Amino acid sequence: MAWDDYSWKQLFTRVDALREAWEQRVAGIKAAANQGADPTSVESLRRDAESHVGKSHFLSLHLFWSRSIVSEHTRAIVIFQVDFEN
Repeated sequence: MAWDDYSWKQLFTRVDALREAWEQRVAGIKAAANQGADPTSVESLRRDAESHVGKSHFLSLHLFWSRSIVSEHTRAIVIFQVDFEN
């Protein structure tokens, strides 16, 4: 199976959507904090959401790098795992 330009674009689009969703989550948590939500809970949720934003940025960069090393002649597929739990 080859990864054509359309496949890569779809993957990048999905990762961007995931990043945007986490960024919206961070904004919502900050809004809740400004409205007087429990600071301890809000801080924990904010750190968690910001961590996911950072991981999605890393994933985008990793995919961009991976795409650049995948050879069309060998049809190699770079397989990786990102641990979203830690």
